[in-house]
Amino acid sequence: MERFDELGAVDDAQQVGAYIVASLLALGRLDEARERLDDLTDGWKPGDPTPQGGPESLAGMMTVLGEYQRLSGTASNDDIATLLGQSADLLVGAESTERRDPGVIGVVSAAVAGMIRVGALDRAHVYLAELVTPIVEHRSDVGWIDVPQTAGVVFESGVLTCLESPGDEAGARRMALALRLGARHDYPALHELLVDAPLLSGMDADAWTALRAEVDAMPRRRALDEATELLAER
Repeated sequence: MERFDELGAVDDAQQVGAYIVASLLALGRLDEARERLDDLTDGWKPGDPTPQGGPESLAGMMTVLGEYQRLSGTASNDDIATLLGQSADLLVGAESTERRDPGVIGVVSAAVAGMIRVGALDRAHVYLAELVTPIVEHRSDVGWIDVPQTAGVVFESGVLTCLESPGDEAGARRMALALRLGARHDYPALHELLVDAPLLSGMDADAWTALRAEVDAMPRRRALDEATELLAER
């Protein structure tokens, strides 16, 4: 971090700092995360005007602050959802979202996961749609795609479907395909959702196990194609 400061790379330092906080939170080291957050927020708190800085670095800071509040129980679910929405608002609809920038997808996916964990499902739907649209619209394009980040979006779409309609076949299949594709566990809320996939699917244990076995045997390219097709049909 000191090296970033020496180079004047403030936004890069903030992004790395947010990732470190996310990692500490995932490890359950809340006190250390709080210390890092104090440096990262530099006195900013929810309700203050948006501070100066790059959108992605600010969104990362707000997201991990929301995650800290959720895990430490230091804010209400409504306040956490509002903060995560403020984070996502900095990024959705921007050119980087349309380009399917992996860093942007990762931060917005983390915010959506946090919304799901605090029960703000309507908000989660709104922000997830901002990620789904460019993935669906460009699914036939030739070029590079960040498969793990795309898988996270597919997974969250499946979770939301299954929470509203437990055991939904298409929703559970999207979840299973996302696990086959290696959805990332970078932020605590998303990690929790991925770990809880069998329960969140709403399927009985035998049916979920059979679905996972079928999907895990698929070639990765075929799994990706099916996942994006199912995403388009959601």
